[in-house]
Amino acid sequence: MVDFKKRLKGASGKRPLAPAEIYDRLDREVDKGPLRPAQEAVLAEWHDKRRRERDAIVKLHTGQGKTLIGLLILQSKLNEGVGPAVYLCPDNFLVEQTALQARQFGFEYCTALGKGDLPDKFLDSKAILICTVQKLFNGLTKFGLHNRSISVGATVIDDAHACIDAIRDASTIKLERGSGAYDELAALFSGALESQGQGTYADLSNGSYDALLPVPYWDWIDRSNDVARIFSKYANADAIKFAWPLVKDILAECECLISGQAIEVYPRLAPLDAFGSYADAKHRVFMSATISDDSFLIKGLGLSSATVESPLTYAREKWSGEKMVLIPSLISDQLTRPEVVAKFGQRIKGRKHGVVALVPSFKVAEDWKAKSAIVADKTSIDKEVQRLRAGEFEATLTVVNRYDGIDLPDQSCRVLILDSRPFGESLHERHLERCLSSTDAVAIRVARTIEQGMGRSVRGEKDYSAILLIGPELVRTIRSADSRAFLSAQTRQQIEIGLNIADFAKEDMEKGTTPEQVLDGLIAQCLRRDDDWKEYYAEEMGKIDSATSSPKRLKEFALELKAEQLARDSRYDDAAKVMQDLADKHASTDVEKGWYLQEAARHLYRSSKVEAEKLQTAAHKRNRFLLRPRTRAGVPPQLPVEQRRVEKIIEWIQTHPDPANLTVSVESLVSSLRFGVDADEFEASFDRLGKALGIACERPDKEWKEGPDNLWRLRTNKCLLVECKTEVVADRKEIAKYEAEQMNQSHGWFKKTYAGVDAECVIVIPPKKLAAAASLAQPTTALRKDGLDRLVKSVRSFFGEFFAQDLQTLSPMQVQQALDKHQLGADDLLSKYTTPIKGAGLPDE
Repeated sequence: MVDFKKRLKGASGKRPLAPAEIYDRLDREVDKGPLRPAQEAVLAEWHDKRRRERDAIVKLHTGQGKTLIGLLILQSKLNEGVGPAVYLCPDNFLVEQTALQARQFGFEYCTALGKGDLPDKFLDSKAILICTVQKLFNGLTKFGLHNRSISVGATVIDDAHACIDAIRDASTIKLERGSGAYDELAALFSGALESQGQGTYADLSNGSYDALLPVPYWDWIDRSNDVARIFSKYANADAIKFAWPLVKDILAECECLISGQAIEVYPRLAPLDAFGSYADAKHRVFMSATISDDSFLIKGLGLSSATVESPLTYAREKWSGEKMVLIPSLISDQLTRPEVVAKFGQRIKGRKHGVVALVPSFKVAEDWKAKSAIVADKTSIDKEVQRLRAGEFEATLTVVNRYDGIDLPDQSCRVLILDSRPFGESLHERHLERCLSSTDAVAIRVARTIEQGMGRSVRGEKDYSAILLIGPELVRTIRSADSRAFLSAQTRQQIEIGLNIADFAKEDMEKGTTPEQVLDGLIAQCLRRDDDWKEYYAEEMGKIDSATSSPKRLKEFALELKAEQLARDSRYDDAAKVMQDLADKHASTDVEKGWYLQEAARHLYRSSKVEAEKLQTAAHKRNRFLLRPRTRAGVPPQLPVEQRRVEKIIEWIQTHPDPANLTVSVESLVSSLRFGVDADEFEASFDRLGKALGIACERPDKEWKEGPDNLWRLRTNKCLLVECKTEVVADRKEIAKYEAEQMNQSHGWFKKTYAGVDAECVIVIPPKKLAAAASLAQPTTALRKDGLDRLVKSVRSFFGEFFAQDLQTLSPMQVQQALDKHQLGADDLLSKYTTPIKGAGLPDE
């Protein structure tokens, strides 16, 4: 063999470190041209100024080649002698895509599929390992845990936000109802759970999906040894064995949430230190889309504020791709969510492009399935995406609660529909949304999810798609200026264009064009590449000032991280002080302040139970959705008197800048007032409806952990007690014994709490007859489907009286007349819409 090395002249044999030079030497396929300007700029910035830094975030638009950037950085580190090197992907599909690119560009790489050991080529720093984040982040990881972890020199994490979710999943024990561990934990904490809410605990005991209670931290800490014994007993169960090694020694620092269907136990702070291959890696690069607010990376991945504030970006390009955002309900009130689902859910032979709907739950997906759309689950999603990529477009694809990690470029998805406001399905996410609704922390999460969803169909600078936003809650969210503040500059501008399009469309309808024709025409202009549309879009998007937005809540997340780290070191007083400072200096609302005070109380519990109880009482007074302290936090305040009802209605109406905004809010109010929806969603909507109608309202079961689901003060001396049973089947014939008992308990609580005030009792439920074993201690009526439908119709008609008026000049007389006209007076709410409940044994007429 000829030894060419000794014939080389000059400084030979050195492996290049500059990514651009590495790229020039790769044996890449002939169609792989030079680096793109964005790639060149980011790689040069990293190599010249940032390569010695431990952590860096690469933040680029979709389609700008982040994968190649990551591979080149890892190869540069290998050439430097800093190895092994690993490229982590969110799922197996992206592992395959990344491996394909590595092969096409000429990188030495290997993968780690299945349960075998890690490849020697990776361990010997001779090739880049490409694998899923789950391969590293699990309790039985082949990378090893703690001091047995494999040393890693450099790692790239593709989609850092998905990595946060992967770590949380890896360290969460999830138990299904009926498993031995579920039953034993539920029994262990039965008294603690019942003390947090008798009605909710009754629902939980009966297996309700919606019933959700946290185990109070004081009970969890005190009984953590009992918990350890239960988990150790079932340690070989699939639901436990992967997370048990991560949590078994930090159980006291975990949270436990119990619902009627599942239990989740997870560390409050991700156990990053357990994964030495990550925690001790010499260099870490995190890939992030420009749409994402990276504040969550501070607490989720342990990054510094400085890293999050200074990502590697390409400032010259402020936006990428073309999205025609359409909001059908703002174009015309005839283009409702059901109309859009019916139109786009059907199968169409010969369709030339893919149509995809993203929905938050399988319950919402049922509407699409009824129109012949294919609903994908975890096991079928990859196959269905491949179907679209193969050009099979006849059936609409509906994807449930998956807003990232799915690439649908070009013809595979030219029409993308985001149906309804996203919400988390894990107990952790549901708990946060209940306790921190209307706070920045939840708003950031929702905004990020919406943006991730909108990015599924436009995967490059030349890609394009029409994106329809439907569902009153989603439309209300993106219409709100407060919510839009948490979107990226690019998405904010795209939505602004969508709002303008809705106004332009109304001009066409004034000429006689039907709403459906207008919607079809707009989509056609996008898909058929109308030159005037493309020029308008480019002109409007050109108004964006910056490619990235400033991350929000950096200080808050950094302080939360600091507090948890102090608690891990048993410095509980110091941890409590950090959370107290957060409450005093950074909380913008009482809801948020209460949350921080509860966190301070939790830390303080291990050093002073008396002081912790005082803090928990203060927390509950500010945010009544938090844990109820063991010593009751006072009594519910007296509700305002009824006389100001008309003025309250005017105040609510005038919070809307124009009739269009009012229309969206009203639709948002009534859209969830139907049987079949999540009970908590119904209760929240019923509460908002009462407030919109000028009625003083509470949700005692959620706020005080006892009493009815909803409480309306109709008059000075009369209240409406409401128990909501909207998830029961529509053809149910009888009211069950436990449902009647809940109403009896709620009525008893009310009479004790509001002595001298009359109560009218209503159960929102399909039947009007009691089961044989059931009895009610007081007269009770049922709000059934027909009555609920009439109420919704009356509410729409009532607010419709003001859609054509100047909202800022409404008079009390106008509002009172409208209330009377549409039968929404205090007495009407019972007499016009509810039905007396029949006694046991009587015919159900």
